[in-house]
Amino acid sequence: MWSNGTVPRPGEGEVTEEERKAALETAFRTMRTELITILYEEDPTGFGSSVSAPEDEYSEEAARLMVCLRGAQTQADIKQELSRMFEQTTDQLVRRVHAAWIEHGGPSW
Repeated sequence: MWSNGTVPRPGEGEVTEEERKAALETAFRTMRTELITILYEEDPTGFGSSVSAPEDEYSEEAARLMVCLRGAQTQADIKQELSRMFEQTTDQLVRRVHAAWIEHGGPSW
């Protein structure tokens, strides 16, 4: 992953396809882990931190959310996808997911 959070593409400097794939895998795992944590802490379904559930309670939702967020750029895009998945979507949840998405290069996937 480049220092600006984007995933390198072939033709952008000296990046091989294997290096690009490795960077994507790392970014994906990091993003998924962060989303699991955010969803657990914000607990939009009430089955995470509020009931002391296992910390990986939202692992499936995080993976699904990453697929749904492809192409998302703005907080409005993030809110739309979160609202489709969860009835309880707070502004804080939207801000945290958007910040993580931008930080880990989600829009460039």
